[in-house]
Amino acid sequence: MKKKQIINFTQDNLNKIPPAPKGQRNTYYDTIRPELILRVTDTGHKSFVIIKRLRHKTLRITLGSYPSMSIYQARQTALDKLHQVSVGINPNIKKKQFNQEMTLGQLFNKYISEYSKITKKTWKADEREIPKYFKKWFPRYLSEITEDDVRTFFIETTNKNGKYMANRLISRLSSMYNKAIKWGWTGNNPTKNIQKNKEKPRERFIHQDEINKIKETLEKMPFIFSAFVKLAIFTGARTCNIYQMRWDQIDFDSKIWYIPDSKNGHPLVIPLIDQAISVLKTIDASSEWVFPSKSKQGHLTCLKKSWKTFITEANLPDLRMHDLRR
Repeated sequence: MKKKQIINFTQDNLNKIPPAPKGQRNTYYDTIRPELILRVTDTGHKSFVIIKRLRHKTLRITLGSYPSMSIYQARQTALDKLHQVSVGINPNIKKKQFNQEMTLGQLFNKYISEYSKITKKTWKADEREIPKYFKKWFPRYLSEITEDDVRTFFIETTNKNGKYMANRLISRLSSMYNKAIKWGWTGNNPTKNIQKNKEKPRERFIHQDEINKIKETLEKMPFIFSAFVKLAIFTGARTCNIYQMRWDQIDFDSKIWYIPDSKNGHPLVIPLIDQAISVLKTIDASSEWVFPSKSKQGHLTCLKKSWKTFITEANLPDLRMHDLRR
């Protein structure tokens, strides 16, 4: 009986493994992830697999070929497949089902409902932008969308909508394909070799003369808009957090604003300077929200029209609300 070969799966170690003898196949087990197996054929082809029992049946689940699939990816994918088996799912059947009928439109629906809405605060942008720009590809199967298709789209979008928008859209499409691969689709991501546009970091700082313009113009604007902008300046907080600011998050005695769920998913504590406290004390506190509205969410969600009016009045056409944080 052949001795079980156990090695630490490192790039050097796997690269050194020779082809198996003619007509045979050698098997190696990982020291870090014991369930992970490397199978080597007599031609030198190396593939990652796991072998597991499910309902009295032995499953051999192929994860990918080395080195196309990295050791780290193999270990992570092995964990995912082992979890599926532990809850009674046969990954091989799931993979076949996924490969049978999956168009970009079907992937979009799955991506939004099973990933974007659950994990991304910006899921509404995904829900809006992906159909807007990729709807013409929705009836096509994933494998029918080629790298040339994506490259042509990328160039046309760069020329029409700008390099930043083109980069964002390619990132969204890439994310969808990566999820498809993680969920069992065996094709290639057509965005993989697309070189994105170089982006120059925006360096926009507010100068003293502009501060004076901002102060003067805010006096002419509606009270709520003025209060919102002042809080953005005095707290340095993201506009999305200010939209969702609640009175129960404000501690006037300690002069802090506690944000339980910030953009990165972690709680955030923002010190409130005296100017910010003064602004808050001028706002009606009868609602749970600092900036209530009749929207579905119950609070303000957009001030684009007011912001456009404001920068026009202040004669600061290139000023963005994000610049107030600098």
